[in-house]
Amino acid sequence: MPTRVIIVRTPRDIYVYLEEPNARKTESYVALSYCWGGGQEDIIITKTNRPKKLRKIILESLLQTIKDAITVTRELKYKYL
Repeated sequence: MPTRVIIVRTPRDIYVYLEEPNARKTESYVALSYCWGGGQEDIIITKTNRPKKLRKIILESLLQTIKDAITVTRELKYKYL
């Protein structure tokens, strides 16, 4: 698995969660190929905001492309993006 994944949970959840799985964890996940542009400072993980991001991320705070990827991941019945 990647070093960081988003736990998407269920369609009713208004939060998603960041997880840093251990190196031995092997589960299926959906990958998003994405080109970062400007204006995305709020979703970049830093040493300062990492503990908060590991607790929960408000879905509405994410960019539409990422929200769409979360919706598709949920519809495909995957746990991780």
